[in-house]
Amino acid sequence: MRDILIGVLILLLSNSVIAQKSNYYIGLKSGLSIPILQYTAKNLENGCFTQTGFTVGIEGAWYFNFKNNLGVVGQFGFNLHPVDVRLLGYENVIHDPNMLDVTIRSDPYQIITGAMGLIYKWNFSKNWALHSKLLGGIMWAKTPYQLYKPEYFIAGLPYFEITPSKDNSFMGIIGAGIQINISPCVALRAEGDFQYSQMVFGFKTNSGARYDHRTISFINTSFVLILVL
Repeated sequence: MRDILIGVLILLLSNSVIAQKSNYYIGLKSGLSIPILQYTAKNLENGCFTQTGFTVGIEGAWYFNFKNNLGVVGQFGFNLHPVDVRLLGYENVIHDPNMLDVTIRSDPYQIITGAMGLIYKWNFSKNWALHSKLLGGIMWAKTPYQLYKPEYFIAGLPYFEITPSKDNSFMGIIGAGIQINISPCVALRAEGDFQYSQMVFGFKTNSGARYDHRTISFINTSFVLILVL
């Protein structure tokens, strides 16, 4: 009888430890980052001429309530979005009557994000679950260095450059994904999230300071490797 009680106690304790460990996870993510709305607009007034780039990041979560379905989540991410220099050059030629043609070399937009919020998990089978999350945090963005080599109808500068500008602002994230449990300690999730912020980039020009108000918004589509702790 004593051996049976000891066995039951060990079983309960081991299940408790496993359940407690399953409350936490760390996820490593990577995928495509797709600019949308004004951030990808192809106009000089409020667009950024961005194209699809890539994203990498890390996140961690702790499920604390409702049978470990509701939790808090934090994440950091890095995004690069290249610039469509062909259309950027075309728009510059259209808006400068003295410019015949222009060749542009451009770095990508660089974005770093950090956010925290809530995550909810719905287990609809033994190995499959749906996730949704809502986060808020800070977005830091850097505009690209760009080198312009124009051709003019009349003589002009052989080249000019636009140096990077930086800003940071509050951001919001909303996302969802579907997860498959590969083992008790490893899972894989396919997810998408929408990220949004508003920035003000300052530039020095020959006529004085210029401030460009830009809406930064994109959708990250990622695969997340989840390690259950």
